[in-house]
Amino acid sequence: MDRLSATVTGTQSAFQYVLYGTFITEHINHYDLASTYIHTVDLKISTLVYRSLAGTAPVYLADECTLVTAAGRHHLWSADSRTCLVKRSRNQFGDRCFATAGQTLWNNLSEQLRQPDITFGQFKRSLETIMFG
Repeated sequence: MDRLSATVTGTQSAFQYVLYGTFITEHINHYDLASTYIHTVDLKISTLVYRSLAGTAPVYLADECTLVTAAGRHHLWSADSRTCLVKRSRNQFGDRCFATAGQTLWNNLSEQLRQPDITFGQFKRSLETIMFG
């Protein structure tokens, strides 16, 4: 257990130094550190969904992303806003998979970010601005 604790502490220290330029011995709010990590993961997942919908992601990820308009269902009000069809999951573990988490994150983005004519660079820059301030 001590070895695992040392590994986790070392990883946190490296992450803190890269993000904030401070060492683990200096005081830092761990809530901010965890929040930054979560935003980083959300940014990565959102960019993967964008690439999947644009056709530049690997096939195994692109197969998981389906727009409501492409699902072949009746015309819904959400069909015009470029939302993804979110697969139902029965437990918390299923909520964490890309097929559910990615589409949920995508649907929670603003409509300006979900437009088909926005480039990947514009999308990523706007998303970073929203998430990191």
